[in-house]
Amino acid sequence: MRGCVFVCLLIGTLSFGEGIEALIAKGLKNNPDLQRISANVEQSRLQKEISRQFDNPNVQLVLNDIQSADPTNRSIEPMQFGSITLQQKLPFAGKRDARYDDAKAQEDTARLTLKQAQVLLAGEIKKESYRIWEIQESLKIYHDYEIIVQQNTELYTALSSAASGRHMGIMSSQMDLSQIKIFQANLRSELERAYASLSQLVAEPVVSVDVSLTVKPCEPIETYQQALSGNFSYKAKDAQIRRTDALLKQAQLDFYPDVTVQVGYAQRETYNDYWTLGVNIPLPIYGTESTKAQIVQEKAIERNREKEVTRLQLEAALRQKYAEVRNAQEIWRVIHEESLPQLNHMFELSEASIRNGEDLFRFTELLKQKQQLELQQVRAVSAFYRSLADLDLLIGKEP
Repeated sequence: MRGCVFVCLLIGTLSFGEGIEALIAKGLKNNPDLQRISANVEQSRLQKEISRQFDNPNVQLVLNDIQSADPTNRSIEPMQFGSITLQQKLPFAGKRDARYDDAKAQEDTARLTLKQAQVLLAGEIKKESYRIWEIQESLKIYHDYEIIVQQNTELYTALSSAASGRHMGIMSSQMDLSQIKIFQANLRSELERAYASLSQLVAEPVVSVDVSLTVKPCEPIETYQQALSGNFSYKAKDAQIRRTDALLKQAQLDFYPDVTVQVGYAQRETYNDYWTLGVNIPLPIYGTESTKAQIVQEKAIERNREKEVTRLQLEAALRQKYAEVRNAQEIWRVIHEESLPQLNHMFELSEASIRNGEDLFRFTELLKQKQQLELQQVRAVSAFYRSLADLDLLIGKEP
C-alpha cells in the first residue's frame, strides 16, 4: 500500500516537474564550477588587454656626494648633485604583437574550456534526468506487477482448495510480492540519490523532472563524424597550438635584445646643471635564447601530436557511443515488436485458465517474464538517450 501511495504521489509530482531545458538553463546560470571557469575567462581577457603595453618606466632619484662634515652644504665641490632619471624599456619590434597573440590564444583556450564545461554539464543533467525517468518507469512497472499478482493470488485463493500443489503456488506468489517490495524500496532509494545528484548539478534543489522518452530514429554516423571537429576540447588544441606558435615567435625574437633608454637631469648648487643620456643593451652571448627557442619548438611538435591523438580518441569514442545507440535501438525494437506481442498472446491463452482456478504458478512466471521485458525496454530507452547525450558532447552541441 505504501508503495502504491508513493508511486501515485510520484506521478502527480511528475506532471508539475521542470523540463530538462529549464534545468540546464538553471545549471548554466548557477553551477559554481562554471562560475569559476568564467572568472578564468575574464582574467584571460584582461591579460590580453595589457599584453601590448610597455613595461612600466623606472624613475630614479639620487642625492650624490653627501659630505659627512657638512651634510646640508651642496656647494663644496662639483661632484655634489641631485638628479632624477627616467628609464624605459623598448621591446624589439614584433615582441608586443607576439605577446598579444599568446594572450589571445590563452583567452581562446579559456573560452573553449568554458564551452566544454557547459556542454559537459548539460550532458550530465540530461543523463541524470534520463536515469530518474528510468527509475520512475521501473517503479510504475513494479507497481502494476504488484497489483496483478495480488489480485490473481486473491482470486486463486478464493477458487482453490487446500490442496498441496495449489498451496505452493499461493506461497510462491506471496514470495514474489515480498521481492517486489524489496525492489521498490531499492528503487526509491536510488531515486533519492539521483535527485540529490541532479540538484548538485543544477546548484539548487530539484524535486521532480518532466521527462517523456520514446525511441526515435537517430542521425547517420556520418553526420556526427562531420560535426566532430566542433568538439570544444579539440578546438582548444588548436588554440594551444596557436599559443605555442606565439611563444616560439617570442623566443625567436629574444635573439634581438630589448633596449632600455635612460634620460637623466642633474642639478648642482653653484655649478652648471647637466643632462645624462644612456642606452642599456643586454648581450645574448651564452646561447640561452637559442636553447629556449629549441624547447618551444619541441613543445610545438608535442602540441600537434596531442591534437592528432585527441582526434583519434574522439573518433573512437564516437564509434563506440554510436554503437551503443544502435544497440539500445535494436533491444527496444526486439522487445517492442517481437517479445512483448508474443508474451501478450501467451497471457491471453493462460488468463482463462487462472480464472478457472488452474495453475497460478505458470501465470506468475509469465508475469515475471513480462515484467523483465518491460524493465529491459525502459533501460534500453534510457540507454538510448544517454548515449545520444554523449554524442552531443562529442560533437560540441551547445545547450
